[in-house]
Order: sequence, then structure tokens, then C-alpha cells
Amino acid sequence: MAYFRKLCRDQSAGKSDDDLLEMNYFDKGLVDSLGVVNLILSAEEHFGISLEQKHFNDPRFQVVGGLGDIIESIVNDAHK
Repeated sequence: MAYFRKLCRDQSAGKSDDDLLEMNYFDKGLVDSLGVVNLILSAEEHFGISLEQKHFNDPRFQVVGGLGDIIESIVNDAHK
């Protein structure tokens, strides 16, 4: 959760974990087109994963909790 709080710095202050997980960082203006690239690179580096086009097209990618689910799935698949 700390990674996602850092990602959503200003917007996450005072929010519960549940509220943060449902936050759409596109709607909140937390990322723009360049921000998406930085978000992807940051997540890949932080978690040691590679996101693919199918992940970007996944509707879960738009919300913090959904991105967390995608990352968790990739990490789990890598350890099988």
C-alpha cells in the first residue's frame, strides 16, 4: 500500500486504504500521457515486472486497486 500512497501523494492524504484502492488516477488528474509512461516504468522497476499491452487495456489498470491486482497477478505468475 505504501507504493500506491506514494504514487497518489497529495490525493491519498486522509483517505482510507479502501478509498485509495478505488481511486481512478486518470479521473483525479494524477497522471497525464507522460505520467502514464512514468507510472509504468516506476511500477516495473519497483516490482521487477514487465507490463504488457494487455495490462494497459485491462479496465482495472485505471484504478489503484486494479493496478495492484494486475501487478500481484504478474508477480504470482512469475513465481510459479
